[in-house]
Amino acid sequence: MNPITKSKFLYSILKPYRHFALLIILCAMLASVFDGISIGLLVPLMSNLQQMEASDDLPKAFQWLAMQLNQYPESQQIAWAIAFVLAAILFKNVFIAVSMKLGYWLSSRLVADLRSRAMNLLMDVGIDYHYKSSAGDLIEKVVNNTGKVEFFLRMIIELCANVLTLAVLFGMLFLLSWQLTLLTGILGGAFVLFIFRYTKSFGHLGQKSALAGQALMSAIHQSLSGILLIKSSSKEAQQITLLDKAIEVNRETEYRRNFKVFSLNPVTDILASAAFAVLFMVAMMMYGMNTRLMLTEMLPFMYILLRIVPLVKYIHSQRGEIITRRPYVDRVYELLRRDNKPFIQDGSEDFPGLCREIRFQSVSFDYHGGGKSILQDVDFTLPAGKTTAIVGDSGAGKSTIVSLLLRLYDPRSGEILLDETPLKNFRLAAYHRKVGIVSQDTFLFNDTVKFNITFGVDQMPPEDRMIAAAQKAGAHEFIQALPKGYDTVVGDRGVQLSGGQRQRLAIARAIIRDPDILILDEATSSLDTLTERRIHQAITELSLGRTVIIIAHRLSTIQDADQIIVLKEGRVAEIGDAKNLLAQKGEYFKLVNAL
Repeated sequence: MNPITKSKFLYSILKPYRHFALLIILCAMLASVFDGISIGLLVPLMSNLQQMEASDDLPKAFQWLAMQLNQYPESQQIAWAIAFVLAAILFKNVFIAVSMKLGYWLSSRLVADLRSRAMNLLMDVGIDYHYKSSAGDLIEKVVNNTGKVEFFLRMIIELCANVLTLAVLFGMLFLLSWQLTLLTGILGGAFVLFIFRYTKSFGHLGQKSALAGQALMSAIHQSLSGILLIKSSSKEAQQITLLDKAIEVNRETEYRRNFKVFSLNPVTDILASAAFAVLFMVAMMMYGMNTRLMLTEMLPFMYILLRIVPLVKYIHSQRGEIITRRPYVDRVYELLRRDNKPFIQDGSEDFPGLCREIRFQSVSFDYHGGGKSILQDVDFTLPAGKTTAIVGDSGAGKSTIVSLLLRLYDPRSGEILLDETPLKNFRLAAYHRKVGIVSQDTFLFNDTVKFNITFGVDQMPPEDRMIAAAQKAGAHEFIQALPKGYDTVVGDRGVQLSGGQRQRLAIARAIIRDPDILILDEATSSLDTLTERRIHQAITELSLGRTVIIIAHRLSTIQDADQIIVLKEGRVAEIGDAKNLLAQKGEYFKLVNAL
């Protein structure tokens, strides 16, 4: 799949709201038109008040307006002019308010859409992408970088509006004096050239700022995630030193970027003042020191020009902001690309449940596409309704088999068959609905006990069913003792609970799902003997009548398994029950005697 270009990526974000963007630009342009009209009306008024004749010295449009006003007494001329000016100012501010309201709405909508797209992709992408990515970096991209992209797009819309506004104001200047407008254009061109060269370094500063922000977010995430290790090793001071360094680098880059952007203002002020002085002197020569004519035309001209100068400064400031935020667009663009990420292709068939067996047929797998094989031509069968234990040394491929069974990955070659149907043919949601897993590293959300037990169930089950699941898992008693019972929040990753309590909640979660296939991945390896015995009893009850796959280091927990598969260096070394494998005095015998 060809990657979408960055320009198409940006357009795809704006496309649903392009009409709003155009409306924002139109409203901003109309506001400038009415702003120009409000001051432009002063030209014929001042001409009449100074009793100047409608000569060729005034533009045709203003000559016509002066003639219209001449039909009324002086007091009515002033009244009409004031009324029209106030009406123009009213319309100008109405259009500004509409433009700003639409702009704020569009900004909030764009950032929400970007974050939603990012999280949808992160939920959809293959697990391998998450294993290879830093969680802190992903959080930085989803939360902060998307906000920078929204600002980038908003600046582009505002830049378009301001450029059109600039064109309108220049048109009004042209009506007042094409000679002075031409001179203004020449001076403005030199001004723009200088600013363009001045802002050339903004992109580099923006890149450094983005990288520093990423490094800081990653350092904070690592420190908070590893707080237990840090505290148990008394390395708080060392970690603070590392964090302070990342904070300082981020501060320095942000300071340099912000000051560089700000410094544009005093520089442009000086240049603008010099340009005004040149224009004023030229105007004096043009009008032959005719102060009445000069006052009539130059005051509106200078007023509009004074509106143009900050607008030009703002346009260049916007350009600087756009340049410095371009690296954030690159980062979000890379995050939202789908062509360079692994995805598991969903199947099309519903999974009816396991009837006969799961069969690994010549399955080979490696994590890096062409690297060292973790599994090599693995063949074995897991009978339905039976308990199969998978054992072997560390790195033999046990956890990889679990990942393949959960279809977090697909085999590089070979197939996994469920009742002779390839696993990849089944819809993932339908298949996972029939699979339960209890692992050593039990994950609990920072939410209530109730939420964690019922997570993964399509519809919230009745409370008595939830309590029954907790009772079977041996968890109901300690849950009742918690401050708010089932409504107690367990903390980040269940930090408020002990290891055994977390495991029992995981078992309750598996029980309430009522799975056909139960996977126990080192479910009791890190528990004390008493807790392990309680967990084992709960697991034994949960296993009745189900297809169970046990991954275990403690071989004492699998003595009653219907079959044991021994892996060695990614291959099946032996298959049989505990008694027969011990009698063979092969790999299983070595594992038992090595403990």
